[in-house]
Amino acid sequence: MVHYYNTMKKILYILSLMALVLSGCVNNSDEPQPPVVPPPAPPIVATSADLLGTWETYYYMKEIYFMYQNGDKKVFPGLRLTDYDGYRTQFYEEDGKYKYKSFNVVGNVNDEGTYSALKDTVYFRILAKNGVPADSTTKHVIRRLEPDKGILKTDDIYYGTTAGSGYKYEIIDTRAHRNTAIAPTFSDASPAKVMIDFAEMSKAPWDVIGGAYYRNGSYYSYESEIIDKALVKSETTYEFYTRSDNQKMCKISSLYPDTNERGEETYELMIFDDVIYFFFEDSGKLADFNMWVTSWKTENGVNKFIDKKWDRYNNDISIVVQVEHHLTQRRN
Repeated sequence: MVHYYNTMKKILYILSLMALVLSGCVNNSDEPQPPVVPPPAPPIVATSADLLGTWETYYYMKEIYFMYQNGDKKVFPGLRLTDYDGYRTQFYEEDGKYKYKSFNVVGNVNDEGTYSALKDTVYFRILAKNGVPADSTTKHVIRRLEPDKGILKTDDIYYGTTAGSGYKYEIIDTRAHRNTAIAPTFSDASPAKVMIDFAEMSKAPWDVIGGAYYRNGSYYSYESEIIDKALVKSETTYEFYTRSDNQKMCKISSLYPDTNERGEETYELMIFDDVIYFFFEDSGKLADFNMWVTSWKTENGVNKFIDKKWDRYNNDISIVVQVEHHLTQRRN
């Protein structure tokens, strides 16, 4: 049987959109007013002890800057990576050393080792990756740290070159974390996230009624029409529910394009704010895909939302593609 995820993946299920919001104020006074200069942010002076605890990633943004030979930079559209929402890092002290372990959403250890914090930087020494011994180092720059409020934001800055041309670019991975013991539901993402109400989602099945395609925020009608027709033809439905053991579940059914026969598969779920992980077995291993719930609204008593995906266009770092699946809930 063709797996639903692999079937839908063929449709070009991917990504984009980054909006720059400029704000200003108008002063009607006849006299010019001096600009308001905000006080400088206090320098971050972190200690290793400040990081103790378990921190969950609730937002992950990747930005790329093209680097000209004269030192100037050009910003390319950034994208949010929802595949990392719910990942956790545990910082702890053991045998007189500060240690860490990072976990994926199902609790498997990705890497572990020791760490130290000095001023605005966290230094990691990686001693194992996926259970395999390793010995490497990396560092993250702290852009915000409020231990008492359970807020931590870091930048991982690294560099690369484009294939063939050798042009250089700078990549900044910004991660926002919350301390699970102090601020387990904190989010300051802008625009605000859709905090999923699973009980509301479970009231009635959802139908995929269409889709859209964008590059760097611009709508592409031809590609959108192809995606829209493919999604409508698939007659895909989602039915969310809670199993007797309180495990959140979803049954997805659709028409297979090759046979036009209807098939369905059931998935266990995990939810982190506006992201739903769907888990399944692939060649004996646990795999997943996710749904990013955006633009939730209720019109005439009917709930609607957009499942959005972002990615680079054919490995072109200057273009971000956004693919949307539009869903509407049936009336009870």
